[in-house]
Amino acid sequence: MKLQWVPGHEGIEGNEKADTEAKRAAEGPHKNRRNEHYHLIRGIPDSKSATKQTLKAKVRREHEKEFRKSPRYDKAVKYDNKAPSPNFRKMSAKLTRRQASALIQLRTGHVPLQAYLHRFKLSDTPECLTCGDEPETVTHYLMHCRTHERQRRRLRRALGRDQSLGLEILGDERRMRALMEFINDTGRFEESHGDLRPKENIDEEGQQ
Repeated sequence: MKLQWVPGHEGIEGNEKADTEAKRAAEGPHKNRRNEHYHLIRGIPDSKSATKQTLKAKVRREHEKEFRKSPRYDKAVKYDNKAPSPNFRKMSAKLTRRQASALIQLRTGHVPLQAYLHRFKLSDTPECLTCGDEPETVTHYLMHCRTHERQRRRLRRALGRDQSLGLEILGDERRMRALMEFINDTGRFEESHGDLRPKENIDEEGQQ
C-alpha cells in the first residue's frame, strides 16, 4: 500500500476561486497596513486601564505641582519631606481614631494647645500654663516644655541614640508608637482625646 500527499485545493474550481478571493481580500487597498513596511495605518484601540492610569498620573503630577505652590507645603514639608504623599494614610491605618485625630491636629497646628486657643480667643494667654517659659506651640510641647522632660527622656531612649527629636517625628511611621506613648504619658490631650496609648498596649491590658 502506498500513500502520497496531494494538494487539497488544487484542481478544484470552487476551492481555487475561494483561494483567489481570499488573497484579493487580504491584499486589497482597505487592509490596515502599509505594503512596503507592514505598518498599521490605523492605530490599535487604547486600553481603558492604561488610559485611566495615564490620566491618574497626570492629575497626580498637576496636584503635586499646585500643592508645592501653596502655603500648606511649607508646613507639611517639616514633617514629611515627600509631601504630598500617601504616607499619612498608611500610618493612620495602624492608629486608633483618637490617635489619628491627635496626629492630624499636631501636624496642622489646629490643636488644643495654648498658642492656638489664644489665637481664636479661647484662652486668655498663649503661654504654656505648666512651665510658663514661652507660647505653647506644637514645637514647644514636643521639644522644649520642662514639664514633660521626664516623658521626653523616655521618648528619646525609645528613638535611639542617633535619632534626633524634631517635627519630622510627626511623619515617621517607625517612631509613631514611641510618639503616641509620649503624648499619652504627658496627659496633655487626655481631656480632648482620652486614651492615646498604642493599640498593642490597650490589647495587652484587655487580655489580662
